[in-house]
Amino acid sequence: MKLFDNIIVIDDFLTPEEFLITKTEADSLPYERIPFGVDPSYKLNTGEIYKTEKKYWSDEPTHFKVFFDKLAKANLVQCTKFSLMVHVYRAGAEIDWHQDYQSLSSYSFYLHDRWESTWGGNLLVADSSTTDDRKTNGSIFTQADMVLDPGYGNYYSPKPNRLVIIGKVFHKVERVDQAAGNNCRKSLTGFYR
Repeated sequence: MKLFDNIIVIDDFLTPEEFLITKTEADSLPYERIPFGVDPSYKLNTGEIYKTEKKYWSDEPTHFKVFFDKLAKANLVQCTKFSLMVHVYRAGAEIDWHQDYQSLSSYSFYLHDRWESTWGGNLLVADSSTTDDRKTNGSIFTQADMVLDPGYGNYYSPKPNRLVIIGKVFHKVERVDQAAGNNCRKSLTGFYR
């Protein structure tokens, strides 16, 4: 486990067997395309992003029991429950700068089999001094000054079987490069409540 300012990173979070079980389950679920405009982070040029039709919760684990059990046992964030959706980003897709206000923190767990550094899709995290106490999830268009000042931060590659816990800080998913071809960036994402 590596600790950064507002970020926790754990590589090889699941065993190979647990990873395969979780991936197989995610692959068997129905998905829908995220429509533009449902959230300020999904702007007109966001690209093709798909998500599971249902959000799953740790207090009612109808799916993803292996992952829920492992995340609960890790006890990385003190919470009463946490959610899970699968997100799939095709080449050209991204999510704009935002901060998750309605949760204690959020997470991303990367579920694709492989990822190349030239394929983009990195998690970009602004310097923690850009944190905003407002309770709305504004986009880069309304909060550009906070992301540009001081204008630096960190990135975290979407390595398979990597768990990233994201604190209260502005972050975005970098656009998946066309070099990814038909390889999709697949992640379990959720919120701690």
